[in-house]
Amino acid sequence: EEVRSAPLFVPLYQYYRDYGGVYNLGAGPKWFVVVSDPTVVKYMFKDNADAFSKGILTDIMQPIMGDGLIPANKELWAKRRPVVGSAFHGTWLKHMTDLFGRSAMNLSDKLEKHGETEQIEIESELYAMALDVIGEAVFNYEFGALIELQAQMLAHAAGLVKSGGRLVFCTCSLLPDEGEVQVEEFLDMHPDFTADTSVLAHEGVDPAWITE
Repeated sequence: EEVRSAPLFVPLYQYYRDYGGVYNLGAGPKWFVVVSDPTVVKYMFKDNADAFSKGILTDIMQPIMGDGLIPANKELWAKRRPVVGSAFHGTWLKHMTDLFGRSAMNLSDKLEKHGETEQIEIESELYAMALDVIGEAVFNYEFGALIELQAQMLAHAAGLVKSGGRLVFCTCSLLPDEGEVQVEEFLDMHPDFTADTSVLAHEGVDPAWITE
């Protein structure tokens, strides 16, 4: 119950403080050994790696990742490690730490703009923050930069719609700020427009996917 009621790292850290660097964790019918003691981790990964299996995680990730980082065997990982090692250089780690910190502060500033009684879909906000981090770290691209551009494009398009006409806003993003929120803010600024969700009532379109 404790694991389900909070992000996973919160109870795991508390268990670490209560029970030490090595403890059993029950999850349904299965039990897992959680190891966070650095000495034990070194023994498992370096000194006696052949005695330990990656276990169920490998079975789950194999169809998705193939011979990627998690399922890779020892021999394959030994060839890749010199290349991957640069990602753990102190300079790069500092850059990533700064990036995570900056993204977290941006999310904090965004949440502070909401009223104290306003409900927030925090899971979506965290997903958006994670995507921002991935975009900048991996692709050197700021996904959030599109939000302002979208708003400008919508405002411009609104001026081109004839009376009784229809404006179609289509995006491939799953981020609320680039979808539902963008539409809500547009409607607030353009009261002469209304959202027509009836056009989505087609066979094959799950009603649960239609945002009010």
